[in-house]
Parts: sequence; C-alpha cells; structure tokens
Amino acid sequence: MTTLIALLTAAFAGEIILHAEVPVEVAIDGQPIAQVYRRSRIHLDVPSGERRVNLLIGGNPTQLRLPIKDEEITHIVVGRTGVSTRREAVPDPQDEGVAQVEVRAVGREHLRLTIGDQTYRLAVGDQETLELPLGRHRAQLRSGNGQAIFATGVIELREAGTVVVQLSEGRAPEIVGSGGVWRPAER
Repeated sequence: MTTLIALLTAAFAGEIILHAEVPVEVAIDGQPIAQVYRRSRIHLDVPSGERRVNLLIGGNPTQLRLPIKDEEITHIVVGRTGVSTRREAVPDPQDEGVAQVEVRAVGREHLRLTIGDQTYRLAVGDQETLELPLGRHRAQLRSGNGQAIFATGVIELREAGTVVVQLSEGRAPEIVGSGGVWRPAER
C-alpha cells in the first residue's frame, strides 16, 4: 500500500514506453499496471529512480531493473524473439529525415547483418545504433559464420525517430516502431 501511495504522490519525471508485439502483463514495483492482448504501444509516466519492471509473457516471467531519469524515455520492447530495453533523451524535433535504427541481437547465436554495403557482426546481446536516411535499405541476415541466410529483404524507414530491429537466428528481423517496416525480398 505504501508503494502505491508513493507512486501516486511522487512527481512523474520519467517515461516508459512499452512496445508490445505479443501479449504481456506489466507490473512496476510490484503493482500491476497493464495487460496487453494485442500489438500496441503504451506510454507510462513513472517517478524517477530505480524501478522493478516485471513482465509476464506467455506465462514466463521476466524481471528488469531500470534506472528512470528525469526527462528521459525508457523503451521496453517485448517481441516474439525476446525482450530488450534502451534509454534516450527526449527527442529533438530538428532531427528530420534521419532515423535512429537500434539493432539488437536477442537470439542465441552470433549474427551477421548487412544493410546496403555495410556489414555488422553481432554477438549474442549486442546492440548497435545506426543513423540511416529515410527510405528503403537492402538488408540480409546471416548466421555469424555467414553460411546460413536467415532473411533477405528491405528495411523501409518512413519517418524520423527511433526504430528498433530485433534479430534472432532463423527468423526475419522484427522491426518495432511506427517509422519502420521489414519487407521480404520478392522472388
């Protein structure tokens, strides 16, 4: 009860944005906050400080400890391939025409991602932040040794802002954020 009162009376200084691609139940500091049944994005105002975020995904619990800071946005991506987080400052509206693409390896194997002419080698748990112009970018996801091709297609960036690309072995890239979409290669 004390925790709930503290949450209600504290000045809301930080924000958590939950990007749910699969059904999930969310609790912050032990208090149930939301149940999401379909793909959605939820904005949660939370007090600054370290927060315990509990996610229940398909009956499996995931526990996160997240530092929430003033005027900062914390993103939690709950996808088919896993859970990942990132923090960013409140965006500057002057960044037009460029998308921040955050690539995350959430699977169990090393991966090789090629976007245009640039190749990125990602170990398990790695994160890379790329600045790409809006538009279509050829992409291919391979195993770490390059022998298996998991997906070939196009990452289409439609609007400025941040787009998260979660990668896992044997699957097409999972793109989260309204500004981007994955399009498989036409045969």
